[in-house]
Amino acid sequence: MAPKTIAIINMKGGVGKTTLTWNLAQHLFSNHDKKVLIIDLDPQANATVLGLSEEEFKEHKQNKKTIADLFINCYRKYGPFPKPKSGTIVDYKDYIFRREVSIDKQAYLDLVPSELDLSAVLKGAYIDPFMLENVLGLPYFNKYEYILIDCAPTNSILTTLSLNAAKKILVPVMADTFAVYGVELMQEVLRQHKEDFNVEVGIIGLVFMRWEEKKANQQEFKEKIVAAWGGTTFRNSIRNNDWYKIANGRRTDISQSAAHDEVKREFTAFTREFIEKTE
Repeated sequence: MAPKTIAIINMKGGVGKTTLTWNLAQHLFSNHDKKVLIIDLDPQANATVLGLSEEEFKEHKQNKKTIADLFINCYRKYGPFPKPKSGTIVDYKDYIFRREVSIDKQAYLDLVPSELDLSAVLKGAYIDPFMLENVLGLPYFNKYEYILIDCAPTNSILTTLSLNAAKKILVPVMADTFAVYGVELMQEVLRQHKEDFNVEVGIIGLVFMRWEEKKANQQEFKEKIVAAWGGTTFRNSIRNNDWYKIANGRRTDISQSAAHDEVKREFTAFTREFIEKTE
């Protein structure tokens, strides 16, 4: 069975996108025994920083490859890089960093790291907009149940690759002044993408991040954003809590931190809702 491939995306930065990706992947693996792959498709490489220590990243670079290497060495047919030799065989295991594995080895959490060089690799080079879709459509990736693509907060070839590969998106958003414009921009990106590539991108829903119940105007902003979006919104919001930052710094997820049970239950409920919406 093909994996459920979801792009986690917002055209606005600083909304907790990578925190959402990381914690969701961890919960799917540890709480639901899922086989999960994170693809870090952001040149800022925040998901990679959460997933690998500096030593682990150096070792990975010495022995394996990042998403930037995939674009350089494997599929580029035009631009300043040489055309791959006929019959080149790509071993996708070379790109995978195994972050977690269950005792019975029936569930695991893997990561395809990114790096800052990704921007330089992509600059001025032609890339087939369906390249990532073709890669993830190979039998090798059928072993995963979920593939989560952590996207850059810009409309670029990376956005195109993500939307064509996933065809479903999860949109983290904050209830603030700029979010209404942000969701309208996201809608325009999806409309333009369909016009350009004839790909109808499915929407799992908006999820409100860094929610502060007592903060002035939170509910008012939320209502405006939901009205502007006009689509599905998750019942469960993710509150603003410093334990997420602490867990990120320790390369773990909120459920393994010392956060209050109420905070942990909140993300557990969100993950269950996510599974319901995707399965």
